[in-house]
Parts: sequence; structure tokens; C-alpha cells
Amino acid sequence: MKKTLNAFVMMLALGLSGCGYVIGNSVPAVDVGQGWDNGAAVSGTAAALPAQWWVLFGSDDLNALEKRAMARNLTVAQALEEVTQARAQLTIARAGQLPSLSASANASTGLNDGSGAILSSVGVDLAYQVDLWGGNRAAKVAARDALDAATFGAEATRLTVQGTVATSYISLLSLRERVALAQESVAMVSDTLGLLQQQYDAGAISAIELAQQQTLLAQTRASLANLQNQQAAAKTALAVLLGYVPSAMPAVDGKLAMLAVPEIAADTPAAVLRRRPDVRQAEANLRAADADVAVAQANLFPQLNLSLSALEKIDPSSFAVTAGAGLLQPIFEGGSLRARVLISESQRRALVAAYTDSVLTALKEVEDALSGARAAGVQVEQQNAARAAAEQSFRLSRQKFEAGALDMPTLLDSERSLISARDSLLSAMASELNASVQVILALGG
Repeated sequence: MKKTLNAFVMMLALGLSGCGYVIGNSVPAVDVGQGWDNGAAVSGTAAALPAQWWVLFGSDDLNALEKRAMARNLTVAQALEEVTQARAQLTIARAGQLPSLSASANASTGLNDGSGAILSSVGVDLAYQVDLWGGNRAAKVAARDALDAATFGAEATRLTVQGTVATSYISLLSLRERVALAQESVAMVSDTLGLLQQQYDAGAISAIELAQQQTLLAQTRASLANLQNQQAAAKTALAVLLGYVPSAMPAVDGKLAMLAVPEIAADTPAAVLRRRPDVRQAEANLRAADADVAVAQANLFPQLNLSLSALEKIDPSSFAVTAGAGLLQPIFEGGSLRARVLISESQRRALVAAYTDSVLTALKEVEDALSGARAAGVQVEQQNAARAAAEQSFRLSRQKFEAGALDMPTLLDSERSLISARDSLLSAMASELNASVQVILALGG
């Protein structure tokens, strides 16, 4: 009877081995268009961007910082470990499609006959679960897609860290130059205050006018202190990105004017989406969810297990082989298996929304980055013109004031305008460089 049942189960397995759920494809098609509203903001060829895109800025210091970050950044290290874990999960999923082999050995003393002899046996068990419904295959696909997602996630993390290192370096250079400029401004305002003090002592100006210059000096010194604090914070932030203890962070050299502003053009939206690792990660997560649904559906049906056992005692004549097969079908599980199907389907729908959102966000980031790059270029041009005009105005105002041909309020206004124009130019230069970084990141690196 048992042999007949085993034969029936094996025949059933062969008959059903071609059955199973087909893994669906929930990745939606999104109409992304053929161009950009702000496509005229830049020029060049996006496809020509090198993998080490930061070399376009022409800074050996930035190149060294990026190299250090890729080797020592702790966020990147965490992302790489997630890839290692996902690769191990794929190995586990693949193992589910293979037979399992185990061995056993035991020894006992023969007490029944009083001989005290040692009775030994060695056994080998071979087990295999027939993948009737494709659940094991779907689990392997899910693990493979999860590995892809982890890999793209690590690429996205690397790209984010690379961009943050570049913008942090640019900000640190900007703050350092703005601190130096603020120190020069303090000296300039102090020098003008000395001139006004002489005028006040001679009775040529009032105490109110002298107090106005003293107020400007105090404000300039306060601005200097604030910039110095921002510079210190920028340095420690860059240190963490590079894996340094903040106090051990080496000095950073370079000037904003020494950095090149790369010329970059946007590729088609479809090409950009294929290059962006965050979009590819969202797509891989969605594909893994499709496979998870197939796994949950397969678990609703009977599971077929085949086994083969061999046992040999000390006496070779006692060698025996046993083969068997069995179907396992849950009878009552409180609806948990169907609930898991509902959960996996809900997760898949959520990931469909997440994927679409990642596509729309990517397109928005490109549009914003291109617009920002164009605006930053105009700002640098105009701020440079404003700084040149302010320098000339202050120089002429100082000469006329010393000659007695200009009143003090006009001199103070020209001095304030020069301080503001110089600082605004440095900020605009940093913004233009950072805008270039944002374009590169938005295009996928």
C-alpha cells in the first residue's frame, strides 16, 4: 500500500512539475517626453561624463578628497555590506532548489543480550522539495532582484557621497575666502573710522555720524565671527565624510577661482532614467515584489517532498535503502497564508507608486538643476559687474571725501555696498559650482 501511494505521489509530481505561477511585471510605463524645459541651460555632451566626474572641476585637491571618501566613508561601507547580505540571501534562495544531504552516525551498547557489544550504524538522508508551483524559482528571482536593488542602492549612496564631498569642499573654500574678505572689511571699516575720528575731533562731523561708522564696524566684526563659525562647521562635516576624526582633518587648499565650471548637457529623459541608480533601485525593488507575490501564491498549495534514506550497520548484510514521497497541504492556518498574499500584493502596489514617484522626482531634479545652473551663471556675471562698480564707487568716494567734496553718509553707503558686493560675488561663485554638481547628480553621475 505504501509503495503504491509513493508511486502515485511521484507520478503526480511529474504531472504537475510544469505548473506554477508566472511572475508578473508591474513596472509601469511612464511617458517622460523627449526633452527638457530648461535644456538650453548647458552645453556639451552628457554621455561624455567620466565615471570620476569630479575631475571636470580641475582640482587635484578635490580628486584626492573623493578618492579618500570612496575608501573611508562609513555610509558607503554600510551600503556595500547590504550588497554582501543580499548576495548571501541569493545563495540561500538558490540552495532551496537543490536537494539536501545529511549524514548521521550513532553507537550504543547491547544491553539486551548482556554482551556489552558496541552497536554502530551510519546513515545518509537525501531530501528534495519538488517545486510544483514555482515558489522556489520565484524566491530565487526575488533574491536576485533584491541583490540588484542593493547594488543600485550602493551606487546611489556612492553618488550622493561624491556629490556631498564636492559641495562641501566648494562650501569650505567659499567660507574660507569669505572669512578672509570679512577680515579685510574689518580693516577697511576701521581705517575709515580712524579718518572719521579725525573729522570729528576737528568738529567737521557730528557724534551721530561717528556712531554710524562705529555701528558698521561692530556689524562687520559680528559677520566675521559668524563666518568663522560656519567655516569650522564645514570643516568638521567634510572630515566625517572622509572618515577623519574632526580634530585630525588636514588643511584644505585651493580657491574658488581655480575651479573650472564644467559644461554639461542633459541627455534624453529616458537615457537619464536608465543611468540614475535610485530609479534603477526602485525598479529592482518592484520586480522583487512581483516575485514575492508568486512565492506567497505558491505557498497556498500542497508541497511535495521526496526523500531517500540509506542505513548501514556494522554487519554489511543489514544495509537498507528507503525511498519515500509525501504531500503536505495546510488544512487550517487561520487565513495566514492568504493574508501573506494580500500583504505581498499590497507591498507590490506600494512599490509601483514608489517607482513612479522616483521617476517623477528624477525628472524634477534634472529640470531644477538645469534651471539652477543657468540662473547661477547669470548671477556670477552680474555680481562680478556689481563688485567692479562698487570698488570704483568707493575709491572715488574716499578721494572726494578726503578732499572735502563729499558728505560722510555717501561715503558710508559706498563702503557698505563694496563689502556686500564682494561677499555676494563669492557666494555666487560657490553657487555656480554647486549648481554644476547638482546637474551631474541629477543626470545620474
